[in-house]
Amino acid sequence: MSPVRDVHAPGVAPRRALDPAPRVATRARRPRRVACIRGHPRTPALRGWPQMRDWCGVSPAFSATLRGLRCEGGHECAAPAACRVHSWPLSRGLWMNGASRFANSDAGAMRRDDPLEQTAFSVGDARRSGLSRRERDARHLDRPHHGIRAPMWRDVDTAVDLLPALRVGDRFSHSTAARLWPLPLPSWLESAGPPIHVSAPIESNRTRRPGVIGHRSAHDRAILRHGIPVSEPIRLFLELASVLDLDDLVAVGDALVRDPPVQQPDDPRPWVPLADLTSAVRRARTPDSARARRAMHLVREGSDSPAETRLRLATVRAGLPEAELNGMLHDAVGDEIGRFDLIWRRHRVVAEYDGDQHRTDPVQYDRDIIRFDRATEAGYRVLRFRTRQLYPATTPAVLSIEKALRASRA
Repeated sequence: MSPVRDVHAPGVAPRRALDPAPRVATRARRPRRVACIRGHPRTPALRGWPQMRDWCGVSPAFSATLRGLRCEGGHECAAPAACRVHSWPLSRGLWMNGASRFANSDAGAMRRDDPLEQTAFSVGDARRSGLSRRERDARHLDRPHHGIRAPMWRDVDTAVDLLPALRVGDRFSHSTAARLWPLPLPSWLESAGPPIHVSAPIESNRTRRPGVIGHRSAHDRAILRHGIPVSEPIRLFLELASVLDLDDLVAVGDALVRDPPVQQPDDPRPWVPLADLTSAVRRARTPDSARARRAMHLVREGSDSPAETRLRLATVRAGLPEAELNGMLHDAVGDEIGRFDLIWRRHRVVAEYDGDQHRTDPVQYDRDIIRFDRATEAGYRVLRFRTRQLYPATTPAVLSIEKALRASRA
């Protein structure tokens, strides 16, 4: 029997271990692009671009090395949280996300700006920032317009993709601007995609692009809405007169002059006072100014939704008394009961449009039940209507209101 050989002796090859340790690479591999997926703070490296799921609340961009995962900002992903801002590497030192056009990776965690701002970028900007053609034409980038790239998973109006191509003085107008405000539009126009309406000053040329309708306007004043240039309210009302029928145009006017009892600090209402809108429309001399003036005679303050406007107009055309909009009711001792969509105080009749939020929100549902019961105890007849009683025809709702008003006079 041969003696046992010393595996550590010079010139003797060691035996292969039964359970060897993992081999260590002799050279560093190129880091892969990876994403931290919700619930998996140490997701293995993914091949190609990151999967679009719920992202880490610290930084959605991660890089993998042989020593494990590290956050681009140097943080550990210990508390995954939903984050809708998607970031991904485009080239060395350059990152892009859905909220800002370009962000430098040296800045650490990605910026989280308004998601409506700079969701798309132009090919020229990308070229000047050092992106190669392969990176500009990557599969995860959509091409909504010529010379424009945008992430496929963006969750904004497609018109915003055209922002990088707008010239100085250009603005979104007509139905495109109405969606960006937002203002109520009929369903056939609300769900419509292109064309996109862009207005330019009278001294400029119309925008000529596939899927874009260019306009020239002597009224070149625009305002920034969420950082996006759009037509100012009075001009937009006149522009929509060429697209909408009378009732839909009145609903837009009601939304523009609405002054809610509870204001939002970052979005004060009304967007335009009723007196200013009326005066401007009266002076306007546009091809559709006659329709705009007819609509202004029907615009009222206090309407909270297009359905309320539709119901109000239907009752007026049926010869019924015009209702008070979103007034406050009080009980016998003077305590507030609540606000109701349409009120006929002399007849002690109120009408409410119940949208889906009144049914799906349990807090709102309980509040409505208490409000309706108290109004009934105060001697008011409460009528409630759903969408199918107003669309496509308002006849059932109008007949119910007429019957209640006649009963109150009996």
